[in-house]
Formats: sequence, C-alpha cells, structure tokens
Amino acid sequence: AIENPKRDFDSERALVTSCMFSIFDTLIRSYAIDGSLIVSELLNENGGYNIANTVCQDNREFEKISNIMELTDPVYTKARSEVLDYLKSLDRVCKNRLYYLRMETSKIEMKKN
Repeated sequence: AIENPKRDFDSERALVTSCMFSIFDTLIRSYAIDGSLIVSELLNENGGYNIANTVCQDNREFEKISNIMELTDPVYTKARSEVLDYLKSLDRVCKNRLYYLRMETSKIEMKKN
C-alpha cells in the first residue's frame, strides 16, 4: 500500500530524485579518459538523446510540476532552479527523447486512513 505523504515531504522527495537524475545523467554522458562506456557514446550520437523528464500519470513536464512544489527551505529552491537549468540545457542540445514512462494506475493501491 502507498501512504499519502504531506505535500512538503513529497516535494522534497521529488526534488532529491530530480537532483539524483541530473547527476546520473551528467555522469553517464561523460567520456572517461581510460575508455568511455558504450552508453555514453550512444547518448551523444545522432544529435544527442535526452531521457524524458515527464512525471505523474499523465506525463506532465517536470518544469510544470516543480512550479507547484511546496519547498520549505531556500536551499531547495536553488536546487530546483539548477535542476531546471540542467534539464533545459538537455532540451537545447539533444534532438531526440527517450523513455516516456507511463504509470500504470491499476497497479497502485492507496492506503486509506
């Protein structure tokens, strides 16, 4: 069962996840001195590939969702701004988008209090 977290906690969790995604994406795109990973080369060929950053059941852009986050610490606002800047830079430099993930609503069980 899934509990419904408070909005500020849910926003913080989403922000941490987006920061982790940005760090992972940066690292996976980096070319190593001693030999690059094949996935690094693949993500950068044919104009570049951007991993889709849509969220929620209806695949809304992360930028739209992040505007309504309840961030309780000013540091979170700065982190959100930097994540959005990174995602926008990916949109500018990458011509292709990968992995539009759809959430299966039939497989989620909500815990009622």
